[in-house]
Amino acid sequence: MSFQYLYLENSKYYLIPKSLDSMMSFLNPEIFVRANRQFIISKEGIKDITVWLDNRLLINLKTDVPEQIFISKNRVSSFKNWLMS
Repeated sequence: MSFQYLYLENSKYYLIPKSLDSMMSFLNPEIFVRANRQFIISKEGIKDITVWLDNRLLINLKTDVPEQIFISKNRVSSFKNWLMS
């Protein structure tokens, strides 16, 4: 069984016994997106977005997380579509 961390806006976090794929099946895809192999993020949780090297996007969240969150250049177009929907 795989465990994931769930980070909340109030900087609390919880250990969840589910894979990210499994969690995505329960979440509304209009609100949540799989940013990369490590993170699922919500629209409301995004603080700002920076264009990074090689046209990747760096996502900064309103809450602190232990790693930087990048959107690969291959996923930038679908990410922008999700963000604007």
